[in-house]
Amino acid sequence: MIVAMSRVLIVGPKIISAEVIRLLHKMGRLHITPVKNQGALHPAVLDSGEAVVKHTMDRLQQELDGLLTVLGFQGRPAQAALPADWENLLAHLVVQRAEINQLIKQKLDLADELALIENYRAAFEALSPLMSKLEPSRRIKAFGFMAKLQESAAVDALQKELRKLTEGRVEFYRHQVDEKKLAVLAAFHIGDEEKIKGFFTKAGVNELKLPSTVASLNMAEAVSQLKEKSRRLPEMISETSKRISEISRQEGPVFEAYRLMAGDELARLQAKEELPEGRFTFYLQGYLPAEDLPVLKELLFKKFGDQVSVKEIEIGPRDGGKTPVMLKNNPLVKPFELLLAIFNPPQYGSIDPTPFVAIFFPIYFGFIIGDVGYGAVLGSVSLFLFFKFKAKEIFRSLAIIFILCSFWAVVFGVIYGELFGEVGEHLHIIAPLTENLNRMKKGSVFLLLGVSLAFGLIQVFTGLIIALINGIRHRDRHHILEPTAFMAALLSIFGLIGCLAGLLPQALLIPAIAGLVASAGLMVGLVGVAGPIEIFGAVGNILSYSRLFAIGLSAVYLAFAANKLGSLIGASGELWAVILGTVLAAVLFHPLFFAIGLISPIVQPARLQFVEFFTKFKYFDNPGKQYKPFKTKGGK
Repeated sequence: MIVAMSRVLIVGPKIISAEVIRLLHKMGRLHITPVKNQGALHPAVLDSGEAVVKHTMDRLQQELDGLLTVLGFQGRPAQAALPADWENLLAHLVVQRAEINQLIKQKLDLADELALIENYRAAFEALSPLMSKLEPSRRIKAFGFMAKLQESAAVDALQKELRKLTEGRVEFYRHQVDEKKLAVLAAFHIGDEEKIKGFFTKAGVNELKLPSTVASLNMAEAVSQLKEKSRRLPEMISETSKRISEISRQEGPVFEAYRLMAGDELARLQAKEELPEGRFTFYLQGYLPAEDLPVLKELLFKKFGDQVSVKEIEIGPRDGGKTPVMLKNNPLVKPFELLLAIFNPPQYGSIDPTPFVAIFFPIYFGFIIGDVGYGAVLGSVSLFLFFKFKAKEIFRSLAIIFILCSFWAVVFGVIYGELFGEVGEHLHIIAPLTENLNRMKKGSVFLLLGVSLAFGLIQVFTGLIIALINGIRHRDRHHILEPTAFMAALLSIFGLIGCLAGLLPQALLIPAIAGLVASAGLMVGLVGVAGPIEIFGAVGNILSYSRLFAIGLSAVYLAFAANKLGSLIGASGELWAVILGTVLAAVLFHPLFFAIGLISPIVQPARLQFVEFFTKFKYFDNPGKQYKPFKTKGGK
């Protein structure tokens, strides 16, 4: 449900505005909203000391954001006291960030050097015997390069062109480094060096050069050093990573605490800047839960006496869009707020749809799955996840949702007589309540289709009743008459169908027609010529609930297919085949088909809530405002 809110105007001497803001911040219940600057009112201006503090906090947050980013820290803040000197802390953080940046740079440089060595070490090892022999020669030079193994034909073409260019004074030596790379060494006369290097440059071939750290050594020594570096560099990188991780582990929680504290200081200063002030007073407006209003008054009076006054301002029927919304539901309904969290909250003064979603969504899920075995497995997994991740709200909420869904899956499984498909019935463990509820029989089609449409009728009318109540609460004549016309039109249409089908007395035929005409006329007056079309759109919304029956039918046939595959494997009757078929059906086919079929029982009931149900009371046309209390996030 939506928590009752109070709108308050707080007025006091502007000389104590900062203290009032600090008290409200610590209380953490007031959602501050702007007050119009009018007449002699103007935005507050920070004094010189506060301006310096704000500048320091801005810089501090930048430093802390940078530190936490480079450290990769994403944990919880430590319990820390406010620093005695923010400027001193900032200077200390600048030094720490420089030291950490140096470690990060060192790690990246080592990683780059290792990548370079690993990329070319094998090539140098392959070519080094020949290159070592060529090194003492004053007349023979060499040019090494890497090529892809699939580019052997291109290497042949290069050799052919260079032989033409040098009149045969060049030789190519090749060595396959791995399954993808080829090391190539071109040996040539020193007199052709300029021509050959120019040719390779034009061809876009890069020379294979030793890393700068070993470039001054002869080839044998260089390759030996590269091997040694290849062995040592991973250890050095690991050691540097450990040092960074240790800093993150020790200092990260403290940095995060300081970041939150700095954010709190900035939030208080920004709140003061947005306060309208007169010559001597400040004005602060906000909303808080009505039950917290006495606490607010008591705190302010205890701290400031009669200097600060709190005036409650009435929230009118037209103020719903401006009033922040806080939801408060019981433990079984609250998890379903997660499904609504992707949208804006309901408008203040309207009905919270969360309890209705908590009723309809699990029932529809159970109606579709309808299997005692599947429901029990899903419930067991959900219970395990609930206790495993009890401390994490999102996982806890999802677990509760699926526990409720699995409960209804078991309930409908008992009604349908299904335990892993038809297995329970074959073993005489379970049976449908009546033969017309056996989803594998033709006789169930019209009954279960009718139940699906009944769900639609109930939920669409529930949505229209919610719209009517919301219209009454907001004193909006249009939103009172429109759902009334919809309900009258739908009742008239179903009455007309019942009369024509012989299910209702013929005496109701004329009243049904008159009701439909009157409702259509009212809709034309309310929304124009499209009004009557919207009435039949609502009929389409009800018919849309037939998907519950269709998807449920596909779910039972997936279970049947899993059992059928198992029985086909064991069709020979031999013991090993029967055991193999049973095991495969239990551990492979049923889990696989259940996982495949689990998407629609989640998506389609959710779609029915958001499209068919929520649109009936115009949830998306009249969004609410999220309650965001002004509260501290940092340490003590």
